Amino acid sequence: MNVEASRLVDFFESARKITLYYFNKLKDVGYDRVPVADGVELNSARWIMAHLVWTENFLLLQGLGGEQVTFPWFSKVAFGTPLAKPEELPPIEEILEGMKQVHEAAMAHLRNLTDEQLLEPNLNNMSFSGDSSKKFLVLHACRHESGHAGQLGWHCKIAGIKTI
Repeated sequence: MNVEASRLVDFFESARKITLYYFNKLKDVGYDRVPVADGVELNSARWIMAHLVWTENFLLLQGLGGEQVTFPWFSKVAFGTPLAKPEELPPIEEILEGMKQVHEAAMAHLRNLTDEQLLEPNLNNMSFSGDSSKKFLVLHACRHESGHAGQLGWHCKIAGIKTI
């Protein structure tokens, strides 16, 4: 396996671990709560997890040229779509199974990319700070995942769940 691809896999796996850590803490309070912070409604944990499945497919499979894994509910959690209510989304077990499928496919595809392929422009035509490489798209995916992990952390804090 390519050393650079291996590092990128490690970065993303680390982000996913913190996402799952916070998500699993919410089991007893439920995944459909829509907490309010300073008068602003946050996304439900169910929406966040479904959105992360869509995002990993979009960024790390579509954007890197892998074979995509799609689900009908992706249209409810994609960028730019109206915010879906929890009851419009599939059961959490289905979302988690989808997460597993997409994640396994994405990590397998990423592991096989060469240094040269990682420097190629991503297939989503996305640019971050002027960098449109596949490598930077993976780094963005790590940042995106971590941002939503932080939202799940806020869910825990608002629900009074200790996280450390």
